[in-house]
This record gives sequence, structure tokens and C-alpha cells, in this order.
Amino acid sequence: MPWEPTEEIEGNLDRLRRRLLALQNQDGGFKGFHVHDVASGVWTTAEAVHILCKTFGVPNEPWLEEAVAYLTAHQNADGGWPFRPRGKSITDISAWVCLALGHSGCTEAVRRGIEFILASRNNENGPDEEAWGLTRFEVDRVYSTWIASYCLHRLLRVTPEVPGFPVVEMRTALAEARLWLLRVRNEDGSWAATRAGAPSHTSTAVALLALFTQGDDPSDFRSSYRYLRSGMKNGLGSRRAKSWSRRRVTN
Repeated sequence: MPWEPTEEIEGNLDRLRRRLLALQNQDGGFKGFHVHDVASGVWTTAEAVHILCKTFGVPNEPWLEEAVAYLTAHQNADGGWPFRPRGKSITDISAWVCLALGHSGCTEAVRRGIEFILASRNNENGPDEEAWGLTRFEVDRVYSTWIASYCLHRLLRVTPEVPGFPVVEMRTALAEARLWLLRVRNEDGSWAATRAGAPSHTSTAVALLALFTQGDDPSDFRSSYRYLRSGMKNGLGSRRAKSWSRRRVTN
């Protein structure tokens, strides 16, 4: 028998939608950093748009048009996006914005964003490890590699035939990022935020998400599952850890 959302779940989703939309400012952006922030933020706007469109579908409503206009207006000359308007381009934010604009048909802005993401793999201040850092001047990070990988993978899956998308380069970057994640995995199955950092449950979780998205078998990462369980407090996290261990993430 197929699972169907209950009225309670649908009610919670509706409250989530209304709560997120209540955070939109008059300039089309969403409050940056926290709910009491006056100014809009590029990152928060992109995340809100992607979450709303992915969860509820792409609406024909003014809020989306205004948010898209805000995001496209703040794309930097190098194709990336900053945390705040007029800041430097950041890999993580650029990936989130490409995800958001991927729902709206802004092909040219997304294409330029993809080219920035691909170019930002080149670390101008250190060795090239074929993954992503927060910027192209910083060491490769697991979180940055996850969100960039998720962005490229999703765009290839939902918009595979958009003219101008560097499809071959996107697939190559994904494959090389996967190998990097496998290389920097610790012996106990954990990942650190960066190669030289201390093990982190958060970094381990997003590393697994990146690998499962590309088709890796969760059963090959039992030690990673055990590491995640080691971070449980008062039983919290067990359901999430179990779900990571037995299913692949495809969205």
C-alpha cells in the first residue's frame, strides 16, 4: 500500500512554507543569517527558493519572480555569487544559487555559475586535489565538495539537455570529486572538514550524501555508519543514521 502524507504532515509543510515566505524582504531576497536580520542574504535566498520549489513545486507567484530577480541581480562578473551583495564569489553560495535558479529557467545565469564552480576547483594558493574549497584560494573542504557535487549532479539529472552546459566537464568534475572524497576518508570511516582537520560527524554525513548521490553502495560504508552512531546523544540521530546506511540519496 503506497504511503500517503497525513493531514498533520501536510499541515506542518504548509506552516513551513508560510514561515519561509514570511522571511522575504521587499527587495525580493530572504533575510540573511537569522530571522531578525534586516538585510537580505544571497545564500539564504537561494536555499529558501530551492527548498520551496523542490518541496512544493515551481509556483507562478510573485515571490518567486522577485527572488529570482534578486539572485540574478547579484551575480558577480566571474559568474559566482557572494554571501552578501558585492562580496567575493564563494563556491558554496554559487552552488546553492545555481540550484535555486535551476527551477526558474535562468539558463544563462546558471551556465555562468556552473563555469565558475568548475573553475573554482583550481586552488591558486596550494596543491590541486580536484575537489572544492570555500573559495579558489582555500584548501578543499568536504562540505564545499558535497554542495558543488550535489548541484552539478542535480542539474545534469533535471536539465540534461540545456544548450551551453559544459556536460562533459561537469561529469569529469563529479567523478574526480568522488575519488577525492574516498581518498580523504579516515581509517575509522569518518571525514574531517578538511584533509588535515579533526573528524566531524557533520562532514561525515555530507561526504556520504555526496557519495550516495553518485551511486555508491551504503553497505560499503559500515564503519562510517558506526562513526555517526558514536555521536548520538540521548538517542538523537539514530533514525537519520539508519536511513543513510540503507538507502541512496537521489534528489
